[in-house]
Amino acid sequence: MADIENGRGIERILVRTRMVAWLMFFAGCLAAWYVLFVWSSHMQVGWLGFPGMTTQMSLDTATIQGGLAGQGDMLDMDRFLSLFAMWMVMMAAMMLPTFVPTARIFMDLVEAEIARPVGLAGLAVGYTGVWMGVAALLAAVQTGLVHIGLTGPTGQNMSPLFSAVLLIVAGLYQFTEAKDRCAHLCRSPMSMFLAEFRPGLRGGIGLGLKAGKYCAVCCWGLIALGFAGGMMSLLWMGLATVLMVLEKTPKIGRWLTAPIGIGLVALGLGVAGRGFLG
Repeated sequence: MADIENGRGIERILVRTRMVAWLMFFAGCLAAWYVLFVWSSHMQVGWLGFPGMTTQMSLDTATIQGGLAGQGDMLDMDRFLSLFAMWMVMMAAMMLPTFVPTARIFMDLVEAEIARPVGLAGLAVGYTGVWMGVAALLAAVQTGLVHIGLTGPTGQNMSPLFSAVLLIVAGLYQFTEAKDRCAHLCRSPMSMFLAEFRPGLRGGIGLGLKAGKYCAVCCWGLIALGFAGGMMSLLWMGLATVLMVLEKTPKIGRWLTAPIGIGLVALGLGVAGRGFLG
């Protein structure tokens, strides 16, 4: 009887721990989106990513700007460290929601006593490490784009042709073998977990690095579209996030890859045609 009671006590602790972990996870997602909203308001960037297009919002922009006094360097869009900080927050806002299927499956391994909670912590560390590297790479790319004039001071795209090329390349990538393989592993990572599983924190970090690598290869095209839609465009980032989350959903994700690709190519051709005619 005592063993049964102890087992129930451990089960209750696991349930509560899992609930608290998910609450903290989604709180982190919301916090990242809030920071992006504050930054875009501070720079007076509208929902479409262009300066001077802001509308009346529920938050007092003047108050926000006052609270950010002295942080102008952080929002300086032509410096690597500023851009790296911005991309880190963007990666948290956009990629944390796509981490949900992977985290849920690893939690199933924890509940089955195949893995331990410390392994889940390692998984998060490894996954985050990959996206820190991606953020650094994107910050370096954007620094170059700003200096050659393809990206404006608030992150908006300055070349319709460049936007068209990005859209078409991202759309065509949806039909590649690399995209298909990595998207499959992102939707169903259990086989990779079981094949590559190592116990402890180090094992979890290794799995996180692999999961992050596959996720980065899967989603780089949609993320790079920020260069086409504007770095601080909440509408563009929100749309990309929704597409990536849906694409990693096991039941419907595989049916969305091709339509997304067709839509991006069509949009790219439309932007190119408008640019030439304009």
